[in-house]
Amino acid sequence: MKIGIIKMTPAIVPRPWGEEHWLISDRPEGTSFAHSSGFDTFLRKHGKDIMGPRWESGQRFPLLIKNLICKEKLSVQVHPDENAAKKHGGEQKDEWWFVTDVENERAHVYAGFSRSMTQQQFADAMRCNDVENCLHKLACKCGEYLFIPAGRVHAIGGGVKIFEVQESSDTTYRVWDYNRLHNGALRPLHKKEALESINFDDVAPQFSSVQSSDFCELNMCRAFRVTQWTVFRDEEIALGHREQPRILYCTSGGVSINNTVHIDAEESALAAHDCNLVLRGTEPVSTILMIDNFFSN
Repeated sequence: MKIGIIKMTPAIVPRPWGEEHWLISDRPEGTSFAHSSGFDTFLRKHGKDIMGPRWESGQRFPLLIKNLICKEKLSVQVHPDENAAKKHGGEQKDEWWFVTDVENERAHVYAGFSRSMTQQQFADAMRCNDVENCLHKLACKCGEYLFIPAGRVHAIGGGVKIFEVQESSDTTYRVWDYNRLHNGALRPLHKKEALESINFDDVAPQFSSVQSSDFCELNMCRAFRVTQWTVFRDEEIALGHREQPRILYCTSGGVSINNTVHIDAEESALAAHDCNLVLRGTEPVSTILMIDNFFSN
């Protein structure tokens, strides 16, 4: 079956701090939708048609693609690397953030530590509810991006929207949640798991911003690559055929993909492995993120 381009419909996942839109997900906690069918079901039926000949039945889609709508600040947290995940029965996760909107100039995130920190020093800070003072605080604005490797302690402030690319994992070790109640109770913390997962040599990471107006590689890691393309109205950009599936996300404007699917800002599409991709701008200026190198044939 020739799949071509699939415009995805997100699953909405409520959170105590706001909500997540799971744009591309086959996870049981929240599966997105493809052609009015759950993406998990669609992938079981058409996995090889989407992913390519190396796809095996029962595999999980390698990535989880989200929009994070952060009305309040997220808990301070960390995701495990492969070794920590095996030790604690979780799933490893690297992730990448792209800021799509901020409420005001006070918008910020936390990533890594503000100074050198030992495990014992941070454990003491956790006991004293003094976690935030240990973290590196970064002001953020639209269009900036940041890689969050496994082991990097992090949090997001309220009034921020982020497009997130991550490995397909929902393992989060919560360090601190501001003593706030959810459904009348404190959410559990995972102090032991977090302390054994955090990279304590991770000091003062910084946001990056796009340096090119037409094409730019924003992230390359072992699990995926992210590139950005700028498309003007009626301009066509040939992205070609790469014998691998690709994800397209519109951060601003709107584009037609192969003259069959249209995506506007904050919408996504999945291109099958055998697709010869052509983008055409439908707004004065549009910006597209393409995620690839997450599955090869």
